[in-house]
Amino acid sequence: MISSVLELAERIAQPSKVLVVDDDAGVCETLSLGLTRMGCYPVVVFTGASALSCLSGVPGIAVVLLDIRLPDMTGDCILEVMKRLKMNIPVIVMTAYATGELVELLGTYGVVAVLRKPVEDFCAVLSRYFDILNIRHLRVPGPTGHIPQSDKLSHCRPTTKKDTI
Repeated sequence: MISSVLELAERIAQPSKVLVVDDDAGVCETLSLGLTRMGCYPVVVFTGASALSCLSGVPGIAVVLLDIRLPDMTGDCILEVMKRLKMNIPVIVMTAYATGELVELLGTYGVVAVLRKPVEDFCAVLSRYFDILNIRHLRVPGPTGHIPQSDKLSHCRPTTKKDTI
């Protein structure tokens, strides 16, 4: 009994892991900083292959922030694999190329939201979606969650399985 209570306390104390999949280092840096400020643990990758590797090898991913256009595959290919493998992880898509047709396609994969880039006040937007999805984070009060460009992290890079353990 005590070990299960301790285990539960440890899980509650740990920040939610958010997989960020985007080939733009600037976007990754900004998202990583904002997610960290929100009390989340960002896992950042730049390719679809790395995303699929993380999804199958990194336990506890609470939500995926996914760009649609990646250098090695499209976001809908990642969503197809996730669907086939019955990975029930919420996905929020971020894209500058949102068309009605794309939004409809993404809906067939159960995507929670499609955010058009550039996303203003992304911390406030993500905070609202995280509340809906019951993902642990620090709440961002209103539109004050904007991350200034000068506040970017300099260490944003692809995360390997070794880095996350």
